[in-house]
Amino acid sequence: MWYHLAGVRGSNFIQLYVNERLESQSSVNFPMDYGTTPLFFGSSGQSYWDHKFAGLLDEASLYRCALSADEIAVIYAVGAVGKCREAAVTVQPQSQTALAGSSVIFAAQASGPVRGYQWLHNGTHALAPRLPRKKRRDICPAVL
Repeated sequence: MWYHLAGVRGSNFIQLYVNERLESQSSVNFPMDYGTTPLFFGSSGQSYWDHKFAGLLDEASLYRCALSADEIAVIYAVGAVGKCREAAVTVQPQSQTALAGSSVIFAAQASGPVRGYQWLHNGTHALAPRLPRKKRRDICPAVL
């Protein structure tokens, strides 16, 4: 049996979610800086008290910001599909010929976790990076 666990550390609170439901929360007033102390999953890292986790971990992630309840629900909802999927272009833009200085519109479709795109021409950036038209708050990027 698998459980989805999410721990959130905000500026002045901590929260624990189990299978997308908020199970516990508390106010905190200690700093988030843990210095050079290593991070352990499934172990305390201390030899005098090391009751190691007797199970499996899958898709462990750290984020650069505190996730909202909605963002945790999205991650939980993908279930066995997993959140670590690759983006793929499903419809390529059509080639076009235009006079110098005129406007051209390209369209493409993609699937997967598309955060933005960058047009390339002969391997170099052709335009400024663009975000998808669909306006949404992306889940902040994972650092692990």
